[in-house]
Amino acid sequence: SSIRQTNGSSSSNHLYLNGGTLNLNGNSQMINTLNNNNELPGMGGTVTSSSAATLTITGGGRFSGSVAGAISIDKNANNTLLLTSGNSYTGSTMVRVGSAIFGHR
Repeated sequence: SSIRQTNGSSSSNHLYLNGGTLNLNGNSQMINTLNNNNELPGMGGTVTSSSAATLTITGGGRFSGSVAGAISIDKNANNTLLLTSGNSYTGSTMVRVGSAIFGHR
């Protein structure tokens, strides 16, 4: 499993989660894209938080892992976020601009 985040401002941070778990521990994060290397459902890692946290995505991405726990997703850029696995997060989903596609492909 691997987690990789490129360096730079929040508009250029790309998160790649290819396995394992990224626990936000109640700390909201802003990233540009959420990705992993394999688009098949269940092949990415898990982004989770036991207490409320917002994952703001200022770009798009293709993520086949899962988002779980007390996370809200705030997507706000004119492109597409594709989440191909089932997700069990309990927070809200806000799509301000662009589109978000959820579910199995």
